[in-house]
Amino acid sequence: MLVKTFSICVMALTVLATPVSSMADNDMIIIRQIEKTPEVFAKEVEDYAKKREWNFLGAHKVKKGEITLVKFCVAEVGKQLWKQGLQMSALAPCGNIGVYQKDGKTEISVLNPRYMNILAPSAEMEKLSAAAEKDVMEMLDALAK
Repeated sequence: MLVKTFSICVMALTVLATPVSSMADNDMIIIRQIEKTPEVFAKEVEDYAKKREWNFLGAHKVKKGEITLVKFCVAEVGKQLWKQGLQMSALAPCGNIGVYQKDGKTEISVLNPRYMNILAPSAEMEKLSAAAEKDVMEMLDALAK
């Protein structure tokens, strides 16, 4: 148990210590430009989440309004995750989509759900992280145009 906990901590530190630019290069941070205001995008995420029975947890302005964080959880994947133990709640497939301006354009960024399998590798977690990644990518393909 101690070895497993230590291994998870080492993997987490490895991921967290990776510079953002290289994470973006390997698709752990998904970045897209959109032609929408943060408010319109947040409403579209809310509607999308409700149609799929996901949990929409809100949109909040941070950094003095410079960034809007749009929060959602992929409910079906979460239900499967909890079968591995309630402590896995820390890895729940909930996304913070950052919506902000960069070089005069609106950009969004979200962490790729594959982080779940990186932090707690197992055959089951690989399936769950792949399912969550598919769901998030489908949402981005539908909304981030």
